[in-house]
Formats: sequence, structure tokens, C-alpha cells
Amino acid sequence: MSRLQVAQLCAQALRAPAASANKVLEVVAEEGAPAVPLAELMEPIATVTNGGPPPPPGSPEAYQRKYLHTRTDTEKWADVMGFAGWAPEAVNGRLAMLGALGCLGAQAMGRGSVATQLSATPTFTLGLTAAVVAASMVPFVKGVTTTAAKAGPFNPTAETANGRLAMLALACVIAVEATTGGVFLNVLSERLSSIF
Repeated sequence: MSRLQVAQLCAQALRAPAASANKVLEVVAEEGAPAVPLAELMEPIATVTNGGPPPPPGSPEAYQRKYLHTRTDTEKWADVMGFAGWAPEAVNGRLAMLGALGCLGAQAMGRGSVATQLSATPTFTLGLTAAVVAASMVPFVKGVTTTAAKAGPFNPTAETANGRLAMLALACVIAVEATTGGVFLNVLSERLSSIF
């Protein structure tokens, strides 16, 4: 095989960790072979494990066990918290949903702007933020990701959409209050009354 083909194979294996993790591949280049996605090719290959009696020296099993890759906690943390990981957006979305509902609810009860609310209850705000972040990280410790959620409407797609809408809403509330100097709900009420 050419080095370019080996590089492409390695890149595809990294993009499909569920199918390629802990598997040893023997690759041969063959002209005219049909193009098949790597995940489909790797699916039937047995995963290498550390259990059982030691294999005979020099056997393929001994080679597989010798070069078995066990993912470290640092690698797992990087997968979850990295730029493409699920945790940053999930945590930000959950905080934004709580923040948007909490701020607008407090404004409806006459507690002032977002800045006033934050300055009045900094300890509560920091405590709630820490609790949401900690609760979001518990599934990571258990090896569960957001993609495992399949409870009807409470699925990863719905949470992502709601989180993004909440982030936009919270940013809009803060921007309106910063530019007008007033409370968002009061500004919104004044604008709507002037239109209607």
C-alpha cells in the first residue's frame, strides 16, 4: 500500500472510534476492489481484549494483546470537552435554558434587569452553575453521552435545539438591556404597545 492510503485509513479510523477501537487490521491494496466505508469493514473484526489466558508467543493474538490501546482518562476527557465534544454545548445549552427562564421569570416578578439580578444573587448564581456543570459531568464518569438519551421528546436533538434557542434568547435579552439601559420585559412591553 502507498503511504497516502495508510494515512487515509488512519484518518478514517480516527473518525469512527466506535468501530475501530482496539482492533488490529491487516491491510492489502487491491485494484478494482469496491469502495466500502471503513466502519462497515471494521464491524465484523473482533475487538482485542485483555482477558483470558496468555496466547502463545509469536501468535497473532499475542501481537494484538501486546499492542492493545487502552484509552486514558485524559483522552476520554478531551473527547468530551474538546471543541467537537458533546459536553461544552450541552452544558452551555442547559445553563442558557435555566438562565433565560430564570431571568425572564424574575423580571416578570419585578426583580429588575439581568445585571441587577446577578449582582443581587451572585452566590446562588455561581452555586446553580456549579451544580448544573457537575450534574452534566456525572454521565461522563459513567461512560454515558448525550447520544444515549432516547426518552421520547427528551432526545439529544431536542436538547441541542432548545439550548441553542435559549443561548440566542439570553444573548438578545442582555443586548437589549445593554443598549437601552432598561429591563427587557419593560422595553418589550413599551415597543409592543407603541406598535399596537
